[in-house]
Amino acid sequence: LDACLHIVVGDARRGVERLTHLHRKAEEMKDPGRVAVALSMLGSGGGEARLYEDASTALAESVRHGLAHDEDYAVAYSRSWQARIAHEQGRWDDAVKHAEDVARTSTHTEGIAHLTAMSALGRVRVRRGDPGGASLLEELATSGLQHELQHVWNAICGRAEFHWLRDRPDAGLDLLRPAYEQALDTDSEWARGELGFWMW
Repeated sequence: LDACLHIVVGDARRGVERLTHLHRKAEEMKDPGRVAVALSMLGSGGGEARLYEDASTALAESVRHGLAHDEDYAVAYSRSWQARIAHEQGRWDDAVKHAEDVARTSTHTEGIAHLTAMSALGRVRVRRGDPGGASLLEELATSGLQHELQHVWNAICGRAEFHWLRDRPDAGLDLLRPAYEQALDTDSEWARGELGFWMW
């Protein structure tokens, strides 16, 4: 937990180093459960902190590990973060592929893996001008309010971006403003930064 906190609210590089060490120890102990947790935290935490190279390596390994140990949810969650990172890096075809893999193979359509993957898919559709992006983000941004801010802010920002691209930025404020105010009460610079950007 301490290593995860470092990634998100402290020294992200130190957090990655600690989680990498924990991953190696879990491998040495032949403990697949701890291996899965370490890889998942490296992937999602590293992705949130924009340490894309570390995150992508961990997520690819997490998918391999999950498939080998029949851990379906771990695979879905890792693929969802692969989708989010690919979207943020402008690798839109990869983002769509990973998101569709989650939709095709996971039955957890209300969990955070689905929310993360579909948010990436919705944002790619909006940026490309593909159909269905706005309605998908609208659905995710409202239904996702039952989850913690870290899991729903991507959809809320995507919804705000959709309205901004159509020259009506105030249309996204109904969900954006409360999410931003909530972010101000957290320690996440990443949530404050992205939500703050769209508020601006």
